Amino acid sequence: MTLGFSGPRCGAAAAQQFVRSSARDIPVSAKVDILVIGGNEGGLAAAWTAAKAGSSALVVGGQYFFSDDVSAKARYWLEPDESPRGEFARTLCGDRSGDGGKVSFLTPAQYKRRLEKLLLDAGVAFHFNSRPAAVLVDGSGSVAGVVTANKAGLQAVIAKVVIDATPTAVVARMAGAAFAPWSVREVQVSRVCYREKVPGGRQLGDFCEYSLTVPMPSGQWPERCRAEVLLREKFDRVDAKRAHAQCLHMIEPVCIRAKSHEGSDRWPGAEAFDLDCCLPAGVPNVYVLGQAADVSRAIAEKLTRPVHLADLGERLGRRVHQQAAERTSPSEVSVKPQLGTPPVDGADVADLLTGHRRYVRHSLGTVRQPATAVPVWGKYDVIVVGGGTSGIPAAFGAARNGGKVLLVEMLGQIGGNRELGTPGYWKGYPYGFNQLKWRAAEAFDELRKAGVEIWYNTLACGAVKQAERVCGVALATHLGRGAALGTIVIDATGDADVCAAAGAQFAYVNDGDLCLQECSFRDVDLYANVLPLDHADVHSLTMHHVLARQAGKQDVWDYYPLVGLRETRLVRGEHVIDVLDQILGRTYRDLISVSWSAYDPHGYHNSDLVYAGLMPPTKHETKPGFATYIPLRSLLPRGLDGLMVVGRSHSVTHDVQASVRMNADLINEGYAAGYTAAQAIKTGTALRTVDLGPVQDHLAEIGNLSPEDRSQRCVETPEPTDADLKAAVDNLETKQSLATLLRGGQRALPCLQASFAAEPTLPKAKALCVLGDRTAVTYLADWLDRQPLGTGTAYQWDAFLRVPDIEGVMWLLGVPRDERAVPALVRKLEQCGTDGTSFSQLRAVTTALGRIGSPSAAAALAAFLGREGVQGHADPEGDPRSLKAESFVKSYLELHAAGALVRCGDQRGLGAGILTKYLDDWRGILVRYAGHVLTETSGTNRPRS
Repeated sequence: MTLGFSGPRCGAAAAQQFVRSSARDIPVSAKVDILVIGGNEGGLAAAWTAAKAGSSALVVGGQYFFSDDVSAKARYWLEPDESPRGEFARTLCGDRSGDGGKVSFLTPAQYKRRLEKLLLDAGVAFHFNSRPAAVLVDGSGSVAGVVTANKAGLQAVIAKVVIDATPTAVVARMAGAAFAPWSVREVQVSRVCYREKVPGGRQLGDFCEYSLTVPMPSGQWPERCRAEVLLREKFDRVDAKRAHAQCLHMIEPVCIRAKSHEGSDRWPGAEAFDLDCCLPAGVPNVYVLGQAADVSRAIAEKLTRPVHLADLGERLGRRVHQQAAERTSPSEVSVKPQLGTPPVDGADVADLLTGHRRYVRHSLGTVRQPATAVPVWGKYDVIVVGGGTSGIPAAFGAARNGGKVLLVEMLGQIGGNRELGTPGYWKGYPYGFNQLKWRAAEAFDELRKAGVEIWYNTLACGAVKQAERVCGVALATHLGRGAALGTIVIDATGDADVCAAAGAQFAYVNDGDLCLQECSFRDVDLYANVLPLDHADVHSLTMHHVLARQAGKQDVWDYYPLVGLRETRLVRGEHVIDVLDQILGRTYRDLISVSWSAYDPHGYHNSDLVYAGLMPPTKHETKPGFATYIPLRSLLPRGLDGLMVVGRSHSVTHDVQASVRMNADLINEGYAAGYTAAQAIKTGTALRTVDLGPVQDHLAEIGNLSPEDRSQRCVETPEPTDADLKAAVDNLETKQSLATLLRGGQRALPCLQASFAAEPTLPKAKALCVLGDRTAVTYLADWLDRQPLGTGTAYQWDAFLRVPDIEGVMWLLGVPRDERAVPALVRKLEQCGTDGTSFSQLRAVTTALGRIGSPSAAAALAAFLGREGVQGHADPEGDPRSLKAESFVKSYLELHAAGALVRCGDQRGLGAGILTKYLDDWRGILVRYAGHVLTETSGTNRPRS
């Protein structure tokens, strides 16, 4: 199988190739006076100073924390001559008068919290995990902002003044600034580890900084990634709780050509430093604040130190505040195109362009990107995006089967959720590749032995496509955007980022139901009953980290570098595994993995099937777990070729995902996907037609599939016959029979209707509702009226492991959308309390009323919202307490009721008003739910306000 690429493969000498990014509109996420790109102390201090003086300021940082020169590199020390003078540096680093001229040390967790508090107190906005992708210009060609790339896609930030605080001056470079020529073949790079001694390294307390001289003839991104790998080959240890470096330290051998030049090697002090050395010649409205300023390389080293940067940043902050006041708001703004030929035939970049938040109250519009070029940095057989639980084994499996493999990792460490978020194993299939139980450092060694190339600190921000075939990924780095081309791309991001950019269908369950599994922040006592995180909401993603550091345990040395996510996007593949497949033990001819766990939702269920009685076996019912069989077709996004998805975003429903996301299972799944991808390339066949026999034989040899799996389960479970359906109707008390009946779908209706007419029972009535049939609606409504409401289930992360009949009936009455159910449901709503114990009941009854959408329910829903304590729980400011269940459950109840009211036609704008307030909430999943309901009911693609 070929892509039709021209030119040699990665590593051979060749002219630079480019991928076309056709014209498109980029959503605007902010308009500010001062925009800082990069998270060094100079940029932060400048934003802080300008904001205190009255400017609006936004900082865009590439990590999940600040700063780039201390925290990201783990250089947590101050040299003897580094004494803070300015207010920002003194607040950050403390008083050094008692240090006695010795090296002093900074505590990582405390340092990160102090930086965030300084910015928040000054009113500075900031976004984490975002990289520069392009420059904006106004009608006269002057710089007017930056396009940023992150997990939400691309967004434009319009600004009067831009401070480039990146180590490479990438914004200035994209804006057309002149640079000194790159004239070296090698550079010195260093890396810091904590409580480890590396031979030849400089020991500073518990820190050790070791160095290497590495080849770097051009400074391009693959060379920098190779330097990161070489440093780790000398010493690599990944420990989520230790302050190891996320990236290397290096003094760039080149600098900008600025309005002034400082050639002396002697640091003049922040007060005497010529700020014009930061002003690129011929590029107004941009300042380079960092080591790429026009200074000697000795002074450049000083411009990586926090005290010098912070003191200099305060001076620059005063200047840019004045400059912004004198410049009118940019107009006629567009993206400055980058030129490049030759293009890859027929290829175009596909971006996610939904904005920094999926829904906003007031749109800031878009800016036009003309057709532009993205440089190609490499070509591979298989590109695996995400070096985590599934990505590492996917890369290894592809390489073991002969593929030339690139592993792209967003962070500066591999390991993903398994190592850096929620480490360890819980249940899972206890055989096969996962039994190697590699830790991240071991995995690194094995990947290198297998010939896998690793690019750290590289964020996938788009897909490269030839028609509907994915043939590469667009990448965002601190050198700007680039692309890597591959015959097959495996999305192991855990969030289906590449799939979403490529246009794959996916479910984000809370869109319409506010149902998503919780996240966890380890080691700060925020493991359970923690608000789920919307990773594709940049503001929410940032605030989640900030508020977790405020709300969690304070006496920690450092933080895990990754939030423990359990669920985000769920891709819609060629087959979506549902609860019926689990209960029936459905098997497939293209079986490539086995999951073996128990239902562990960390939240609650949302499937009609579960409410009908098909709860999968829970962790209280099955100690070893139960099997779910994973076919290749559930890793292949519908309508797209050349693309696979592995990990927690594979093609399953929400309720299935809660039992097929365990680390051990995802390791085996990743390995199988990588091996299969390489097999397709080796045999010249497409993923959908590859002969899986040799793959399944190999998986059986290494234990991923048992002998019984290989001989008996690599076949299709047949559809139920009419006789099977008739037998199932007669025995609906068992899960197996109910699942068999419901798998028959509409074929099952005639015999089910006839059986119900002859002998109506509750299980038959529920089954009819699941199938959307109205025959049993009045039967169930009458049954509901006869039942006392009883006590519901309060929200608790592991509480929703059973469904009482009364809640099942309330929920299922909404499925046929029959108004005859409304009076009984309303009477139950009126009986519900507003305290936490009514949570499960209120969710069931409001969901049912919202699905029916009858105006006759509006008055009761409005009356419920009028009860004391139900309204008023939106949090636009960011209260740390709103991370925890005792707070966010109140918002859940308010939103469920308001959403149902709006779906029932609303009453004097009450429901819409509540939902609109939530569009300003910091909590992304609440914004997503509110916006979804408002959009759904307004008949447009924007929420009504």
